[in-house]
Amino acid sequence: MIDDCAPFDDVPAGDGAARATDPRVDRSRAVARLRDVRRLRARFLPAHLFADPCWDMLLDLYAAELSGERASVSWLSASAHLPLTTALRRLVVLEQQGLVARFEDPDDRRKTMVRLTGAGIDAMDRFFSHFGTGD
Repeated sequence: MIDDCAPFDDVPAGDGAARATDPRVDRSRAVARLRDVRRLRARFLPAHLFADPCWDMLLDLYAAELSGERASVSWLSASAHLPLTTALRRLVVLEQQGLVARFEDPDDRRKTMVRLTGAGIDAMDRFFSHFGTGD
């Protein structure tokens, strides 16, 4: 289902000191760390033991949100290393949970974009506010 959601707003620009204290910077690092752990794990253990396409897609969409980038469905599929059909099936589940929304690319109507909803951003923010803190 494609809705009329507005595309991402750009992340506000600021000076380096402001970015250093911005929680998005720390969360971007945490997302990168989790992605690195996924790649490292895949080097030593069979990947099918840890298949979690929804989590991988949420991580990739959260990274896009934090960096102010827009994500197409095809980009998300490739980024999460999923066949497009699997990504589409899992997107339906994430949409039903209210975590993501698809919308038409305003610059190229042939493309479908996807983003975290407010609820999705809130859930990921809450996760990453506790990630690594032991809470």
